[in-house]
Amino acid sequence: MDALPALPVSRRRLLAYGVAATGAVALPFVAVPAAGATTAPPFTELEERALALRPPAFLLESAVPRQITASPGTRLGISGVRSVCGTHALRWDHGPRSVITVDAEPAWAADPYEPRPLADQAWQGTVDTFSVWIYNEAPADPDDVVRFEFGRGSRTDCWFEFRLDFTGWRTAWVRYAYDMHGRPHPAMDTVRIIAPRRPGTLWIDQLLLNVALRPDAPTRDAQVPEICVEGDDWDQQHWQALYLFDRILTRTTIPAPAPSTAEADALGVLKTRYHTDYLAAAPKVDDAYVATLTGQADAVLTGRPVFSYQSQIYPPEISADLKSFVGAVTLRTVTDLMQKIAQAHDAGGTAHRPALGSLYVRLVERLREQGWTYGSCLGTIHHVGYDIRGYYDSVYLMRQVLAAAGLFEAVRTDLTWLTGFGRIFRGFDHRNAHGSTSDIINTTVRGKLAVALLQDGEARQIAYLKALRDWLSTYLLPTTGIQDGVKTDGTTFHHVGFFPDYARDGFVGLAPLVYVMSGGPFRISTEAHESLKQAVLTLRVVANTHHWPVSLSGRNPGGTTGLVISPFQWLTVAGTPDASRDLDPELGAAFLRLLPAAPTTAQKKIAARLAAGGVSAESAPSGAWAYNYAALAVQRRDAWQVTVRGHNRYLWSTEIYDGSNWYGRYNTYGQIQVLHRGTPVTNLDSGYSHDGYDWNRRPGTTTLHKPWARLKGDLTGTIRRSCSPTRGSPARTPSRGATACSRCGCASTPSTRAATVPAHPSSSSTTSSSPSGPASRTATGSTRRRPRSSRPGLPPPPRRPSSTGSRSRPSPTRSPTRSSPPPGGCSTTRGSATTSRPVSVSR
Repeated sequence: MDALPALPVSRRRLLAYGVAATGAVALPFVAVPAAGATTAPPFTELEERALALRPPAFLLESAVPRQITASPGTRLGISGVRSVCGTHALRWDHGPRSVITVDAEPAWAADPYEPRPLADQAWQGTVDTFSVWIYNEAPADPDDVVRFEFGRGSRTDCWFEFRLDFTGWRTAWVRYAYDMHGRPHPAMDTVRIIAPRRPGTLWIDQLLLNVALRPDAPTRDAQVPEICVEGDDWDQQHWQALYLFDRILTRTTIPAPAPSTAEADALGVLKTRYHTDYLAAAPKVDDAYVATLTGQADAVLTGRPVFSYQSQIYPPEISADLKSFVGAVTLRTVTDLMQKIAQAHDAGGTAHRPALGSLYVRLVERLREQGWTYGSCLGTIHHVGYDIRGYYDSVYLMRQVLAAAGLFEAVRTDLTWLTGFGRIFRGFDHRNAHGSTSDIINTTVRGKLAVALLQDGEARQIAYLKALRDWLSTYLLPTTGIQDGVKTDGTTFHHVGFFPDYARDGFVGLAPLVYVMSGGPFRISTEAHESLKQAVLTLRVVANTHHWPVSLSGRNPGGTTGLVISPFQWLTVAGTPDASRDLDPELGAAFLRLLPAAPTTAQKKIAARLAAGGVSAESAPSGAWAYNYAALAVQRRDAWQVTVRGHNRYLWSTEIYDGSNWYGRYNTYGQIQVLHRGTPVTNLDSGYSHDGYDWNRRPGTTTLHKPWARLKGDLTGTIRRSCSPTRGSPARTPSRGATACSRCGCASTPSTRAATVPAHPSSSSTTSSSPSGPASRTATGSTRRRPRSSRPGLPPPPRRPSSTGSRSRPSPTRSPTRSSPPPGGCSTTRGSATTSRPVSVSR
């Protein structure tokens, strides 16, 4: 393996800093090579590939690269004591304001991104971003920082500061042109790392000078509070505005008067439900089970880092190999294990509890040392709720163990930060007040409930519960326009549209919490409960019996996705919205119809209670529904269902992710499907099979027939692209998904509007697809509702297409919340236009 040549040291750098290597001294680890040494450092093959990148990436595993030198009096070396990338890191024993110099070009280049409202959706590309990991042994004063400077020789062009008031590992992703002070320059060739005022030791790992990254990925926190401030109003703000939420909570006074007797009694009932019905499980706790949990814990406590999306910053050229080299444990693996340990501790006897408690404490300490703690966002923290639910649902069970270990207050503070509890005091007057509804109700609400119940004393617990109750009572009310949330017709928006998989998962997370809080002073409002109930009942109308029609399957076109019984089960026992009955008979009847052939013990108990109350299983829904917010018509009789799905300028067509729904272009082009066969009814029994399916010829659609290569969704240039192209390629967009532009089938942002349907029909029609009014419904036991006459907050209607089935010119009008597809993104290749027969896909 050829050694990398040493980079020359410029005369101006010698004059400014002296020969840095003269300050290196012998250390009990791999030290800096002496100046003028002829032997190259022994790098691994992966390290050499990383160093050969332009700009280079420093993995700091085997030796100190020759590009990295230190000022006199500073000791540098590779140490195996701590690491986050591999098994070694750069140890830096520094004096006050000591300097590390990195003689390498960041290769910064300007881009057209502008940090402004909606910029996370308008700029479908990447920006140049710096990244570094730092381990700090002891917290410093809040104003004592590590300073990172970037410039040309001794000249500094831009810089940022990294605060050190923490212990453990932290990282920062900092965008050159948008987060740093000063102004970056394309000719920058030097990076300086300036130590804090106090002397001490820091560990540095995975120093990445420049990675092309989505601009909405970096997240500000207590270490770098000035970066990506515009992200507080982005679509990912429910995950990534934790710093803002913490500031809001800090300045909010939550009155906590002495509770009344009724409130104290209700709190006791709530805690019993929370512990017994929601958190607890009944594992068989014996020596073998404890040994299994111990082995699993030991496997994740072996020194590997704990990541969620922290590998998103890896340079794409070495990303796959670097992931394998680092071997990170997923955050979800750790927190799911913590939940199992907590449930075992709760169910086990005195013989096993000490060992289980010790395991749990070790895992908590590992998470906190890795940066999953108060004040830290670890570069990016999007979708953290999905990875940390087990932590939320375990802390209450282990509160006494944590208190005995001296960790209770710290962990409560961590959860308050990670759940963004301060969000509930932000109000509803900002753009994303209802953003990402399903993510929130599925993941973070459970964490917020845990935070409330972990407060000191009943008065504070009741005060926090009331605050959560009031927020949910507003959050669950129907929203207007295309913003996320529950709609007046019963559909639920997530990603600015109706995809029932999202709604289902959200209700699975929320419904048990509504039950826990029900029936007393902490129950959500009648209006909010009614709204939620209607949304849950809507799912069993659009599904038959469990399966959604393919036009509602979004990025899961396999024909097997559908509703689950869990929300019906929990909301049945949550009682009626007005709290007049302990069991909801309408939801109970739906629950009984959806019962599996082998119900659980809990389901059998609920079924018995319903039978005792005279409630029997409902018949399959029968009638006609027009869901205006989904451009969906449903007709049902007996066991069959017919659906017709469209789209319009407000309602996107379908989601296309990398590897999911590649041929979903025509999913809502008037597709007609009949679900009518099977016990229960399924897509497969009704004739649908995706193997060999002609995605150009969906039943009932008028389409342009394209070759498979052109029909396949093209994610190039979209902010939802999954793969990470190399630097300099046209679309440097490392991310995870995309939504098909229903105008032509190309991929665009999740709410790209359709312009291939006629202008809106009259809103008074029962088959209207206007997204502003509630569903008009004619069904057994239902009433017809008057649609609204206006569409508040929506733009004018689109230009009418020239003719049905022909290719219309894209409308220049922008979506109110998303950008138009990128230039060149829409395919204009002509194909043959054919109207498929409006029949069921049957054998």
